[in-house]
Parts: sequence; C-alpha cells; structure tokens
Amino acid sequence: MGIHLIADEGNSFTKIAWFENDQLSVKQNLTPSEWMAFQPSGYQACSDIHFLFSSVKQANASLPDWARECASAFILSHLTPLPIGISYETPLTLGTDRIANAVGAMKLAGSTCLVVDCGSCLTFTLLRDGLLEGGSIAPGLHMRFQALNAFTGNLPMISEWDFLPSMIGKNTKESLVNGVIHGIVAELDESIARWRSEIGELDVILTGGDSTFFAQLQKSRIFANPDLTLIGLNEILKFNLEKH
Repeated sequence: MGIHLIADEGNSFTKIAWFENDQLSVKQNLTPSEWMAFQPSGYQACSDIHFLFSSVKQANASLPDWARECASAFILSHLTPLPIGISYETPLTLGTDRIANAVGAMKLAGSTCLVVDCGSCLTFTLLRDGLLEGGSIAPGLHMRFQALNAFTGNLPMISEWDFLPSMIGKNTKESLVNGVIHGIVAELDESIARWRSEIGELDVILTGGDSTFFAQLQKSRIFANPDLTLIGLNEILKFNLEKH
C-alpha cells in the first residue's frame, strides 16, 4: 500500500498525518509558516509517498513544489472521485472537511450515520445509504467566545478555563463559560434527538478539536474520534489510487 501523507489545511493549522499499512502512525499540527517550510524528505523519500491535500480555506488550492516528486499527488475538490455519493445542492460550497468526515464515518460506522464536527464551526452532516445529503452549520465553541467579546463592550475574551461548568456562574468568566458550554451541550442533545426522530436509529460520531470534551458531557449514545477527518481523507486517497 505504501506510505500515505495527508495534509489537511484548516482555519488555524495544517494537520499532517502519515498512514502506513492503513494505520495512522504520526500526526502533527503545523502553523501556516511551518506548513510553508514543510519538507517530507526528512520523514520519507518523496518517490515513496502518495499524497493528498485538502483545504477549507483555498477554493483553488495548489500542490507544494515537492509534491511533483511524489509517487502520486491529489488535491481534494468537488471533482475528486469519492467512495460516497453527494446529493448536496451546492457541491461547490460543500466543505472538504464535511466530505472527508462522511467518508471516514462510512468506514467506521457504516453507510448511514450522523457526523457532528466540533471544530471552528459546529456542523452536522448526514450520510444516508452512502449518500451525503446535507445537514447544518453553526458557530463553534471558540467562535462563540469571540463573538461575545467582539460584539459587546465589556465582556472579556475567554480562551481557556480550569473549572467544570456549573449552572451558576459566580463571576463573569464562569458565566460566559457556563453559557457557551451548556448552550452547545443543549444544542447537541436536542439536535441529535431530532435527527433520530426524523431518520430513525442513527449512529452518531463526534469529531473535531473539541469533540472529546463534548462527548463526555453528552446524554446521547455517541462516540468520538478526533481523527475522523484524517481517516476519511486517507480513504479518499486510497479510492483514487485504486482508480489510477
């Protein structure tokens, strides 16, 4: 199968993942400057690498110069062959992260499941009978804190906390954390319940940077896999290698 290198450019970092024999072996987060300077030759000869690049920021992404030396290299776009179908009405605007999540979910949970990505945005994506149908997009955890800070005169920016949220905030920081955290938990509980009411029994996978935190606060039967996007991107790379 060879060495697979995945680069997933997000809003803050580029996630790098190495897959060997279909197993995720190494992953790391790179800042924009670190990604620009990244050279895989320190890890593996480029001629032995099969590479896939995905970006949620660049509509017309381009491969780095070193990718020309790879055994094969692909950029994920709405034109890339996929192991799932898509019925989304505006595929050009469908985030590559949501596509990858759906592909990863099919590998781990089957052809019908709901993916909840707790990242920069809080997204719900339905995969039904191997077809990505759509879902919803809302502000994520840190975006909510940023909005409270940016659109008010006196509320501080909250970036971290060292206490468990309770119902009664004794100060402004506690009140902000309580409001945002409990708001997202309630949104997740109600949304998942409504999805299951409409679709039927449904496996739910949480992913994204905040997925592990929110998984432990959920009442619903769900499981978290923060590497779901990377797993899905590797499945897309494998699918395209088979077609070539």
